[in-house]
Amino acid sequence: MNELRGLLPMGSPDFRAAMLSLLLAFSLTQAIAGTYVLTFRGLSYSRTVVQTMAVTSIVTCMTILAAGNSIAAGLGIAGGMSAKLVIYPIAEGLAPGRKLTNWAIAAKIGENNATPPRREDWSRPGRFEDIMPYLKRFSLPYLDAQRMIEATPEFWEYPMCDRDPLPRWSHGRVTLLGDAAHPMYPVGSNGASQAILDARCLADLLKTAEHPVHALWAYEQQRLPPTAQIVRMNRKGGPEGVIDAVEERAPDGFTDIDTVLSFEERKAIVRGYASTAGFSQEKVNRKAA
Repeated sequence: MNELRGLLPMGSPDFRAAMLSLLLAFSLTQAIAGTYVLTFRGLSYSRTVVQTMAVTSIVTCMTILAAGNSIAAGLGIAGGMSAKLVIYPIAEGLAPGRKLTNWAIAAKIGENNATPPRREDWSRPGRFEDIMPYLKRFSLPYLDAQRMIEATPEFWEYPMCDRDPLPRWSHGRVTLLGDAAHPMYPVGSNGASQAILDARCLADLLKTAEHPVHALWAYEQQRLPPTAQIVRMNRKGGPEGVIDAVEERAPDGFTDIDTVLSFEERKAIVRGYASTAGFSQEKVNRKAA
């Protein structure tokens, strides 16, 4: 291995393996343990998604985050951690009433360090015969998801993997940050958000610490525990765990969500996650002050 030199090297995903070999006293196999989700993603022109709806589907639960009359008319999340459909518009369509819509289907196909079905590839063209078994799990009263996906000229298949939390990030003047430190499922936009919080924390500590090594130690003490918890929480859906809770309690569907999972119970799941991730109103306001 080539020698690495620098005043304060920080590991990025591009040379994660090299950094881990320097940092960790245990095997690389143990370090990359995690769970495996197969993801399909594509773009399709579809009719505008409605912003309010009654959730009565047997196998799906849907939430819409309305954004007024902007292009981002709404984000739709259907299904829980076993299989999930996500749709959201990203641009105006070629005809009135249509949007260029990004869609993704994610299905958990392995956990407890299961081996991927084939070599991981970030640019593998998707095949309809592979996606259809997962697509058939969804029944959406306001959208023909199968028709939307069949109208997609091309789509892609790629893995979505996390890693078990590491026991340490730093050794001397070397540390990890972002995905190199805590790769996680991108639930609640935390793939990027936690890296930003890492950078802010590390920058503040480097500015005030007497020595860079002291800053790295304090950075690890502050950021490793909450990010490790977020990795574990994201495996259960994070704030979208509400969907799994509803599906578990009402597998045959429902007409009134409050009789299945009360507002207070739903709020507790979402706000509990936001507090851990650092996004609660109280934490954001306190940091802004």
